[in-house]
Amino acid sequence: MVYQFNNKTFNIINKEDILYVNDQEIKDFFFLDQETFDSFCFSEKYPNDSVSSFYDYDEDIISYHDLNLVFIIGLEMNKEFVKNFYLFCKKNNLKINFIPYLKDEIEILFLDVNKKYDEMLLTIDKINNKQVYNYRYFKNLDIFKCRNLILEIKNKYHYDEDFAQEKDEYTFLNIIDTINGQKGSLEEKASQYLFYIINDKPFIKGNEEIACFLVLDFLNINRAITKKGNFLIEPSDFTYAISLINNSNNKEETLKKIRCLFIGKKKQNNLDELFEILKIDSSEDNVINYLVKYIENFYGCQGYYEYYNSKCGCLKIHYHGEYNYFKLNIGKTIASNNTLYFDCIATCYMEAPFYLTNRDKVIASLFEEIKVRSYEDVINDDLKKNLLNKLKPFYDLNQINIEFNIKWKLDVDVDYIF
Repeated sequence: MVYQFNNKTFNIINKEDILYVNDQEIKDFFFLDQETFDSFCFSEKYPNDSVSSFYDYDEDIISYHDLNLVFIIGLEMNKEFVKNFYLFCKKNNLKINFIPYLKDEIEILFLDVNKKYDEMLLTIDKINNKQVYNYRYFKNLDIFKCRNLILEIKNKYHYDEDFAQEKDEYTFLNIIDTINGQKGSLEEKASQYLFYIINDKPFIKGNEEIACFLVLDFLNINRAITKKGNFLIEPSDFTYAISLINNSNNKEETLKKIRCLFIGKKKQNNLDELFEILKIDSSEDNVINYLVKYIENFYGCQGYYEYYNSKCGCLKIHYHGEYNYFKLNIGKTIASNNTLYFDCIATCYMEAPFYLTNRDKVIASLFEEIKVRSYEDVINDDLKKNLLNKLKPFYDLNQINIEFNIKWKLDVDVDYIF
């Protein structure tokens, strides 16, 4: 497959699910001579056997190396190239089998502040006065407090002189004032602060880090960042958002996607309170907040039975599907188009005594049946239809797609009770 990156055309070969590019194209990426290229291929730091290679003898002898080598060289030669090429691969759905340490080194480039994440949150919390705000209202970022916070963070973590240096007098001010002057939910405001600081780059250096810790500050002053001592937003959430913003071709679509980062970050109201808010204001944000709370607290179970032969005569075998532990998958949700993705665990419980005729086949057959049958009864009928009917007077739920990534487990009981 032929691709174009940084005004260079190159070819990627997929061989046994490993992606390869030839050595000349790798050298062209970094303007390397053969000696320098060889030094990367055979260095002690990056052992040769850690990167897959093969040779094509059809015409000339051409060596191919998997894409790991591109990232290895990039980390030494040009970290900005690595960030852009990593985003390029994700955008083009190029699935790379990274060697163990490499992906972590790449992803940390997107957010240096990840290394200090927990400590920085504590710093932000100490800087601000601890006030509790009514969940119906929230406090915007203040430009003067923002600049003071940026200065304190810069001094505390010893960033260099260009870090947080404003390019001009008005860009950063206009971003904050414009967002503050508009109506919007907490999720919308958080998304806008993040998007415009990264996209408009008001600072010479550090726009991504500054955007992230200002959004953390915004959530913190609105008491929307922790629950029972645990942080509700992770460094990886910001990495996803930065990736989307840096590859954004559609501002509105990108803002809509990254808004999912902050779903449910408000004060943790119970389900009834969220429904009352939704009835007063059926905005998409309020609907999504309710959906996430409802689904993450959902438990569903449906049982069945069938008759089977055994050495002891006819058996009435009971089996059922149980769905539990729903969790919003933020990464897939913000990368999707108008779809909420939830991970959940489902368990198939069944009776299968050792004397059941064709026991293994029966277990396999019932396991496959329960996946389909219980999904229809529990997820489609019990969960989705109930939500659709409950929200019908206020919101057409057909406007939002809800998908589930189900991890199935099998629990077989050898004791026959019935």
